[in-house]
Amino acid sequence: MVLLFGPSHGLPPFWPRTDLTMTNNLGGPVLTVHCKSKDNDLGVHMVAAKTDYHFSFQPNIWKTTLFFCSFQWNNQVKRFDIFDAPRDQDDGYKFNWTIKPDGPCKLGKKQKESEISALEMIKDKETKDLIAALSSNPSEAAVISLTTVDKRLTIREKQ
Repeated sequence: MVLLFGPSHGLPPFWPRTDLTMTNNLGGPVLTVHCKSKDNDLGVHMVAAKTDYHFSFQPNIWKTTLFFCSFQWNNQVKRFDIFDAPRDQDDGYKFNWTIKPDGPCKLGKKQKESEISALEMIKDKETKDLIAALSSNPSEAAVISLTTVDKRLTIREKQ
């Protein structure tokens, strides 16, 4: 038996492509984005305010794909793992990020403008410590919610 995969045979690819979009929400300055993986350097891109930079790729089947980006504007530099397969791969194939002065925030699937902070992606013990710290000082606390549907922790600035 021969299995053929790929666009030349009219079949869907063996492993779906993943799309990443990063939107400049810094409030004015041009954002310089430079994303890389172990095997690919995507180059430097200038992103005007309220516009986005996007790329797509095919993650490997071993769940080791990692893309990391640097975000630079004015005198600020932030670095972040924008796609980390063990953390992200089971969440779908389309990821939208907003880049704000305090760093990147992942937009939720069903949340139009609410954000899932990069803090969401920390390890369990750190998450427990963070919740304890926020709970001990409610005047400075963020809004914390845990949805029972997908068991995601959402941390947003208090409105």
